[in-house]
Amino acid sequence: MKPYIERAKMNYPIVLGNDEAATAFGGVEVLPTTLIIDREGRIVATHQGLTSKAEFENAIKDLL
Repeated sequence: MKPYIERAKMNYPIVLGNDEAATAFGGVEVLPTTLIIDREGRIVATHQGLTSKAEFENAIKDLL
C-alpha cells in the first residue's frame, strides 16, 4: 500500500487493519469500507463498497 499511497499523494491518514481493528470500529461487512473520522476522532461517515471521489470530497468538505 505504501507505494500506492505515495504515488497518489494522499495527505491524510490511511489505516489498514485486521478483524480485530474492524471489530473496534463496529464491524466491517463490506470491502472496501471507508470511515471518515473528524478532528475529535469520531466516525462521522461510513462508505461501504466503491465510492466516487466526489462523494468523498463532499463528505470531507462538510467537515471543514
